[in-house]
Amino acid sequence: MEETKFKNIYEGEYMISELIKGDDGCYAHFDYDSVYQGGTNIILRIITYNPKNKTHFLLHKIEGNNTINALHKMYKQLYGMIGLNAK
Repeated sequence: MEETKFKNIYEGEYMISELIKGDDGCYAHFDYDSVYQGGTNIILRIITYNPKNKTHFLLHKIEGNNTINALHKMYKQLYGMIGLNAK
């Protein structure tokens, strides 16, 4: 996998959503929490929704220095778990 480069939250969320959707057709919801007041050290949770059987579950949780860092870490982790070819 080559180094993932996205510059904003929306691009990162899109890339992660496409990984998940391409693997099993599920949709992704992104939930962010600040560990410390002021927005530093972010916890990112990805909850998936399967429209076929109308279920949802927590796919993965990861912590980052900020939102972009958490998205980069999440993408790398999911890419390794799912094993899809990134675009």
